[in-house]
Parts: sequence; C-alpha cells; structure tokens
Amino acid sequence: MTEILFFAILVGPTIQYRVELGAFSFAVMEPVVIGASLALILLPMLSRRPVMVRKDPLLLLLLGLMLWVTLTRPWQADWEHGLSDLRDWGIPVLAYTALVSSPSPGWRKRAQLLVLLAVAYSGMGIFQHFTNSSRPFVDELASFKTSFALTETGELARASYAVALFAHPNGFAIFLSLALMTALGLAGQTRWKVAATSAAITIALALYWTYAKASLVAIVLVVGAFVLSRLLRSIPRSLVITIVVGCLLGAWVAAIAAWIPDAWLATFRWRLELWHTALDIFARDPEVLLFGNGMSAFGSQAAYPQPHSLYLYSGLEYGLIGVSAIILLSVTVLRQGMVASRNGVLGGSPALEGLWMGLLGFFVIGFVESNLLGIELRMIFLIAASTFQVGVSEELSRVNGIGRESFQGPLQWRLASGSTPRPRTV
Repeated sequence: MTEILFFAILVGPTIQYRVELGAFSFAVMEPVVIGASLALILLPMLSRRPVMVRKDPLLLLLLGLMLWVTLTRPWQADWEHGLSDLRDWGIPVLAYTALVSSPSPGWRKRAQLLVLLAVAYSGMGIFQHFTNSSRPFVDELASFKTSFALTETGELARASYAVALFAHPNGFAIFLSLALMTALGLAGQTRWKVAATSAAITIALALYWTYAKASLVAIVLVVGAFVLSRLLRSIPRSLVITIVVGCLLGAWVAAIAAWIPDAWLATFRWRLELWHTALDIFARDPEVLLFGNGMSAFGSQAAYPQPHSLYLYSGLEYGLIGVSAIILLSVTVLRQGMVASRNGVLGGSPALEGLWMGLLGFFVIGFVESNLLGIELRMIFLIAASTFQVGVSEELSRVNGIGRESFQGPLQWRLASGSTPRPRTV
C-alpha cells in the first residue's frame, strides 16, 4: 500500500497539467499528493504504532520558510498569486513530512521507482524528439527549443526536443538530472549494474535532447564529481577538484569568448540581462530585498517573466530571508552528506551518494535556472530530498547495528524492547 502511495506522490508532479475552472485553477498533482500524503500520515495511526519524533533539519528549514511565506506573500499587490504561492509551498512540505515520516517503502525501493519512472518518461521524450510530436502539456513559453547546431545565418537552429508530460523541457531536465545520478549510483552496485547502466544511458539521451543547456553543463560537473569520488574514495577531494576544474573551464571560456560563435553564448548573455534587471530592482527598491514580492515588477521590466536564477528568484519573491533559506538548504544537504560519508554510509551505498550528488547539482543548476519556481519542481526536489533523508537514517541504523524492524523512519525510532535510542544527528 505504501509503495502505491509513494508512487502516486512521485508521479503527481511529473504530469504538469492544470485544471482551469474560471478564476480557480489547480495543478493535477495537488489532490493526488494531498490525498496520498494524508494517507501515509494516517496509516501508522490506524495501526496504533508508537511514534517518537526527532528533529529533521531540512523540515525545520522548510517550516521556517513556510512561516515567512505566510507572513509576506499574501500582501503582494496581486494577492491571488501570493496565496497561490503559499499553497505551492504548503502541499510539497506536507508531502515531505509524510515521506520522511513513513518507514515504508525503504529508500532503495524509492530510488528504484524514481529511476523506473524516469526511464519511462525518457522513452517518451526520445519518441518526441524523433517525431517532433506528442507534447500534450507544453505551455506557450516552451513553443520551441534551440539545439547546439548553427544555421547558415549563424543562429542556433530550432530543435525537436524531449519534454515528456512536463510543461517545459528545462523542468524535465531537472527531474532527469536527479534520476540520472541515482541510476549511476545503482550502476555502481553489482546487483543492478546492467539494468541501471542501461537506465542511465536512456536517461542521459533524453536529458541531452531536452537541450536544457544549463542543466547539461551542471550535470557534466556533477557526474565528474561522482566518478572522482568513487575513484579517489574521497568525497571532499572530489568536490574540491570539481570546483577548481569548473572555475578553470569558466575562465577558459571567458578568455576565448571572442572566438566562440555568438549564438553559442546567446542564452548566457540573455541570462545576464535578466540578472541585471533583477539587481536593478533590488537597487531601486530596497523593500523588495527586505520583504520580497518583487516578481511582478520583474515581469513587467524584463524580457522574460522569471530571472533564470534560483537565488535571484528567491530574493525577488521572498527577500534576503528567502535567499538565506535556500542557501541554508544547500549547506544542510552538503553537511548531511559529508557527515554520512564520515560515518561510512555513502561509501557502501553508491546509489545514496549519487542521489546526494544529484541534490547538490540541483543547487548548481540553480545558478542559471529558477528551479524552485512552481509547485511541481518544488515537489520533485523534496521527493528526492526525502529519499536521501530516509536513506541516511536507514543506513545509519544499519551501521550502528539497529535492526531494520526497529526503525520507523528518520522522524520515528522505536526499539522492540521499548527503549528509545538517541539517534545520531545528521
């Protein structure tokens, strides 16, 4: 039963269709995720299982952000969008709470379901690429996508892109990036080597054909960091080497920019203009920097209605507190992975390490994409984050010698004897 509920929560944000009922509209995922999340929360109560709650740092950060959103967003000039944004955070946070509280399914099955769904969507995306058809939920902002090839006039050629059931190929690419890192991790385990390698290749092809250039650059760096960590058996060294190599590559591209066709740098220069507009709004209206609610002003001044930067988007929408919350989320995910690595968790679980690297890559992509814009992308990130949280807790219980039958999830611990151990904080 819990496997079905988790799968419903997983599928919900990947079918990006909105039901329009006049002034009222909602994403198709909303009733599905709410129902499945409440069921996951209520099932233990119905079976009268004892529950003991410990602090989850990511959940505390999310609840703090929710409090700030509640205080600031309803006062936006367009209050309907402010209330919608509150709902767009509330439902994913509810689902995250249910997912990290549920002991079943285990993190490995969750990771496998994520990869299987991504493979199915990748097949659909590859079909869309080759037939240039069957894109049922694409919005007007994704009417076309450019490839890496140049036309005779020196512009980027339009491409037939993969999008599956997403509204935009960039969102599909973010989902595939998380799934690809998980599949690569599963491929590092003997039992799943052939199947997971095949899955990784299929996902990688679909990811390439999304032509989401920012995600592609970021995922190359993340895959490099993951491969290095497995070769060097040192996560800190692999991260440092990847950061240094990324900076050197960026400096090299800047040095030879005069010899690079303008079309290949067009999307980056376009982003620079969007970022400049956002910074101008902060400079002219410090109130936006303090309290947010600046996306309406940005949409009326910029060439595109969102800034293509997670951090600038958070600043425009929620002010400095919102940016700080996103940075704290990234630091917390990084710290949890490093602590888990020191405790011998990630070394023995390449799939968990791959998922962790994918989460870090999410924040790297965030430098050039607003990848927490909208309820579906928030839900996808929190599904992956909850799977990592459950995985760390399960693997720590295994390393510390606590039986799986005594473990009730990262928020719930109980010994068969009735005594309660003090869980190690990650």
